[in-house]
Amino acid sequence: MTTLLRLFYLSLFIVILTSSCNRKKPVADQLEETNVKHIVSVDFENTSEIKYEDYIDFVKYVKLETTDESLIGGVDNLLFDDEKIFVVDKYVTKSIFVFDMKGRFMHKIHAVGDGPDKYFSIRDVSLDVSNKRICLVDLDGRRIKFYTYEGDFIESVRMPFLFSSMIHLTDGQFVFNSGLSANQDKEDIDGYSLVVADMEGKVSYKAFEDRNHNFSFTIQDPLRISGSDIFFNPRYRNVIYSISQEGALPFYKLDMGIHGFPQERLPSINTQEYLEMDANKSFVNGYISLKDGAMFIIFGDKQVFNVLYSKESGNSISLLKPVFSHFSHPLFSSNGSPSYFHYYDQSIVTVSWPDVVLMLGEIFPKSDRDESGLNQLLEGIDKSSNPVLTWFDLKEF
Repeated sequence: MTTLLRLFYLSLFIVILTSSCNRKKPVADQLEETNVKHIVSVDFENTSEIKYEDYIDFVKYVKLETTDESLIGGVDNLLFDDEKIFVVDKYVTKSIFVFDMKGRFMHKIHAVGDGPDKYFSIRDVSLDVSNKRICLVDLDGRRIKFYTYEGDFIESVRMPFLFSSMIHLTDGQFVFNSGLSANQDKEDIDGYSLVVADMEGKVSYKAFEDRNHNFSFTIQDPLRISGSDIFFNPRYRNVIYSISQEGALPFYKLDMGIHGFPQERLPSINTQEYLEMDANKSFVNGYISLKDGAMFIIFGDKQVFNVLYSKESGNSISLLKPVFSHFSHPLFSSNGSPSYFHYYDQSIVTVSWPDVVLMLGEIFPKSDRDESGLNQLLEGIDKSSNPVLTWFDLKEF
């Protein structure tokens, strides 16, 4: 082989090697739309009289037992595991109430104060189902408190960095929603919305760079778990990602057409510019991913849509957020249920306070109350009662 030919092959090898070294591993922000598992169409023009009951089945009511010890002030989250219902009341009573699946009160965690087994505030609560632990984030105390399902204190761990919420991923690994938290002292994660790390702060990976502190709006509960699947919706993005040990992959993409928030403006828009926008302000502000489908809450400039989606057919239906008259089981309505939760990856769960239940008993005809089971539900309820939980399943469509 001539010297010139050797130099040619050597040069070619260096070029290939350099190209391979410089080729970055695809990250979630760079993936093409074709990688999205489910594309969900949102129809903002839908004004037809479609009934929710055509798409959602009523399953059951659960009345949470009311005692002096179990009186709930607010429901900020509902968690389920081991045939137990965990009701998180962050602000009113600063407690975690535990009920069985029939609504019978078991015990609660209320340990406000200064001490290893106590907390100053509740920023977030999640379950480590593998080890049957309750994980409580005390942002004011910069600690994470761990308790057994029975309410016994296990340990207090210093927060490895600032974050808003967390979900257990695997043994020793957690997914953190760090959002716009002030982590300037942590250069490896500062400016990233999602971090996967252990309790000592050793980072496995990070995703979704967001350094726009001039835009102060955020969205409701971007980090969620459904069954064993974890999802994350970066603020004002129209894509919801599946989170695993391997990375973040696009799972749902909401196609809102010209109504969607302009994605290219996210890095630079400020709060005032956003408030002055006349259109293109629609965004995802809540979602529930289920085994066979999903529900998305879409906030528009003048109205709110619930978008129901079937995974099997790929069909979606956009419905104005319901009022009582839209559904024969009225406790699915926004008036009776300001928030939606989920039971594993099977059902949508709503929360209705006793004043709403009592009002429905007055305004609904007796025949409708009998059909929906409302008459039976009204037994034993007064204005001081705990809220009612209602289970609904998505139909195939």
